[in-house]
Amino acid sequence: MNVGVQAFSTDQGIGPIDLAREMEARGFGSLFLTEHTHIPVARATPTPGGGDLPGYYSRTWDPFVALGAIAAVTTTLLIGTGISLLGMRDALITAKEVATLDQLSNGRFIFGIGFGWNRDEALDHPPANDQWPARYDVIREKVELMRAVWSNDVADRPGCRRAQGGCALILHPRQLLCADCLHRLAPAPRGRPRPIAARTNLASGEVQCLGPIATLGAVRRTVASLPGYFPRVVTADRLSVVLTPEAVQDWHKLSDALREAAGAAMRQYLTPHPTRESTGHIKRLRTREHPHYRLRADGTRIFYDVHETKVEVLAIVSTDESELWLQSVAAPEAG
Repeated sequence: MNVGVQAFSTDQGIGPIDLAREMEARGFGSLFLTEHTHIPVARATPTPGGGDLPGYYSRTWDPFVALGAIAAVTTTLLIGTGISLLGMRDALITAKEVATLDQLSNGRFIFGIGFGWNRDEALDHPPANDQWPARYDVIREKVELMRAVWSNDVADRPGCRRAQGGCALILHPRQLLCADCLHRLAPAPRGRPRPIAARTNLASGEVQCLGPIATLGAVRRTVASLPGYFPRVVTADRLSVVLTPEAVQDWHKLSDALREAAGAAMRQYLTPHPTRESTGHIKRLRTREHPHYRLRADGTRIFYDVHETKVEVLAIVSTDESELWLQSVAAPEAG
């Protein structure tokens, strides 16, 4: 089990770069930074848990800038937002920041998002009208827009209507299938806040939810609707799935139907037991050093290697092209 830290890091304590270096040197698995743009001086929103709001709330780092610096000085530490206040952010700018961080960190970024609790903080962000009562729907729309621009080179979605022909975002997260994870948002217990999470990998693990949760059922609905919440725990039988740049290119070449089938197969077979051979699905390529395995999906073949904490997808090709791809990397495998 990997142990992670969710840090309320500020300029009055150990810096995020030094903290990350020390954590990685000591074997910690992940580091998550919180987000507050500011704390209004005149505030009507009560402090969670009561009492005065601690002063460090107004001294947090910008998580994306700090995590970029952390990514540059670490190699194995998973990094993430814990949480990012997406309702107060521009969706397209955030989509580009997430994609940039995930690419530059070599697929180590985990994107945790939430609704927040401070209405006064939210009111200082555009639009000027109070969207706090509709914040769930606001975030839902932003998540859907980010999914669209990550999944397609051109996205025609609400939020792109002023752009003739839709939005183009060629830079995607390295772990592209994050867009496939965000199927829907968890239903809210009546009268209670809802947890929400997004992430840029296919791994599942232990679940921790921030903020008020009404029942264990609410946690289970969150897990079912959004597979994974930070901090992620990677175990021996539950691994991250990472696409190489070449596999990302393959992904874009697939039709919508083949892409859906390939994504479903990877979610079903690669995260829990990528080395478990099965008739018609997973086959170990024993005569090869590389790739290790092949996964069959409807109309496609997925070739991948299995490492200690991740599954590295090397290629996603049509059935007709699979033998040609194998010949391009090594001697062909019979059968």
